[in-house]
Amino acid sequence: MVVRQTRALSDCCATPSWRFAASPGSEQVPRGSRSAFTLVELLVVISIIGVLMALLLPAVNAARATMWKAECANNIKQLALATTNWSTAKQMRLPGYAEPVGGKRMPWSVAMMPYIEQQQLYDQYRGRNLIQVIPPNYGSTAPPFSEPFIQSYVCAADGDKGALDGPQMSYVANVGMALAFPVPAPAPSTPAPAYKANGVFQSAEGNPAAGLPETKLNLAGVSDGAAYTVAFSENIQAVTYGLPEGYDPSDPDEEARFRLSAGFQWYANPASGLGINEPKATFKSSAYGNAHTNQASARPSSFHAGGVNMGFVDGHVQFIPDNVDYAVYMQLMTPDSVKSDAPNVQVPTQPPGVTYKNVQIPWADIN
Repeated sequence: MVVRQTRALSDCCATPSWRFAASPGSEQVPRGSRSAFTLVELLVVISIIGVLMALLLPAVNAARATMWKAECANNIKQLALATTNWSTAKQMRLPGYAEPVGGKRMPWSVAMMPYIEQQQLYDQYRGRNLIQVIPPNYGSTAPPFSEPFIQSYVCAADGDKGALDGPQMSYVANVGMALAFPVPAPAPSTPAPAYKANGVFQSAEGNPAAGLPETKLNLAGVSDGAAYTVAFSENIQAVTYGLPEGYDPSDPDEEARFRLSAGFQWYANPASGLGINEPKATFKSSAYGNAHTNQASARPSSFHAGGVNMGFVDGHVQFIPDNVDYAVYMQLMTPDSVKSDAPNVQVPTQPPGVTYKNVQIPWADIN
């Protein structure tokens, strides 16, 4: 009796076989297996990935550009601070674009090496036996030591320079007014009272062959204010931190090349239409900014969107927009605008007599 009840209960609870019956024309799929992607599904996934990349890449590029800009500003900041340390050690004198180093005429980029933690390299330059420094890629005379890559001398946005070894350079110093106008360089015995007012980095070493006297500027001569006087800028045409190619101290024509390889200038010549007749500073224009070949049109330049980083005598760094008025650019370059050779240009929208020589341009108007 008990056995029959148990069998009946088991028969009652048994799972009916019809629940597992496959439908006609189909096969039973084993548990745990799955089919492959179809072509349509694969194309959808690829399309989604492409859309995500299109959305993310601009953001990644923008972040990288911002990082490069900040890193470049920090490099210029270090140069500005090195200038402050230099002036403290030199009785408040500012460095020149040409300085005597080991009995040789060297650019500021070599003379200031002890103040950017490059004392060992500076000692090598000071002890060189060559009369001039010729970069390996420009001359047949090789230097007696290997000139290393200095990270703080190169902007990361200058990809072609950052990828190379050797004495690369992205930064230039404010050497003031182009020597070619309005008068030729005076003879050594001729006073040049406006020289110090026309730019920050002077020819502290001088060049008698070019008729250029030794000229030194100290912080007291920055009458316009250290915060309103440019010391350094970027320039994509900057050459090496050694001397410019084939420099010959006995050749008067080489002085302009030296200045332009080490610095950037402002220029004023109403007759030619350059300088004050330009409504803007024309930064980064293909026709301007070649600091190595054309002193009449040397301009700051960079690969940053919208402008260039500039370091000021007081040590701060400012991003100056591409479309800054050229008269403002000249004023920022001159440490003593009133005594400089810059034209006395009327400030737009201001009453008559209000010129760039007698008014300080607020930073809000520059930016």
